[in-house]
Amino acid sequence: MFFFFFINFVFFYFKTSNFKHMKTIKTNIIILILILASFTSFAQTMQQDTILANKYFEKASIFKDSTQYDSAIVYFEKASVLYEKNEMWRKYLISETRHGNCFEKLWQLDQAIATIKPAIDNFLLYNDENDTIVADAYNILGFQYHYKSQYDSVLICWEKTLQIRKNKFGNIHIKVASIYINLGRIYGDINNFEKAIRYAHTGIEIVKETAGNEHRYIANGYNNLGGEYFDLELYDSALVYFEKSLIIDKKLTEEEDIHIAKIYYNLGNVYGYKNQFNKSLYYYFLAKNLFIKLRGKNNILVAPDLKKH
Repeated sequence: MFFFFFINFVFFYFKTSNFKHMKTIKTNIIILILILASFTSFAQTMQQDTILANKYFEKASIFKDSTQYDSAIVYFEKASVLYEKNEMWRKYLISETRHGNCFEKLWQLDQAIATIKPAIDNFLLYNDENDTIVADAYNILGFQYHYKSQYDSVLICWEKTLQIRKNKFGNIHIKVASIYINLGRIYGDINNFEKAIRYAHTGIEIVKETAGNEHRYIANGYNNLGGEYFDLELYDSALVYFEKSLIIDKKLTEEEDIHIAKIYYNLGNVYGYKNQFNKSLYYYFLAKNLFIKLRGKNNILVAPDLKKH
């Protein structure tokens, strides 16, 4: 790229220069040599930076995959600095998104937001917003706001993610479906139940069309619907969707996992509100034992907000 630019510059320079005297010719040749040296040095520096940044990024990714988040943060930051310096904007945003995600894993949510949000803004100064990596960055950023219960900010991020993905992939795509389901959950959190239920059903139908009837997103969507109907005090409908979610989760997991424990808890809640206390205690008992098995006695999750998780 730099060589092509240099050749065009030389052509323009010779075309517009006045070479009447030998001294002038020598001066111009020296100038062109210096310019060439400068371009060559810049290109070599950029190439070296790119190689080094890629090595930092790969090392950071290995640390992230092995849950060594502190070390991953160090190397993602090093990679991002070099990507930004050399205006490699897509790699820069990908690096900063993963950088922020590592802060999330350490539950440093403010730092995660302070990493991802400016990176998106920097990227958009020079690039089109309809890029899938922008959608991914907004998606991760939305989760930070979700964990902080800042629902208006979550909606802004995830609605942007939804729009970009629909523009890129069309309306029927698994990545579009996942955002519909997540948005449905947030609309439920702010008591917009009509929209929550509509978004959940939309996402579920897209997943069925693109990935079949037994997919984790469908289980999540059914669980969310169970939560919305529970909040609406429509307990029979809540039972239907929690049980649908449980059936799919059990088929998808070789061993019982935390998702199943949470659904047991949700079912215990519903049966309690229906005054069917034997069934309620039965599911609470299953939930408690599974939480102990998976998380230990000191990490039993029995909080009310589990009904929507």
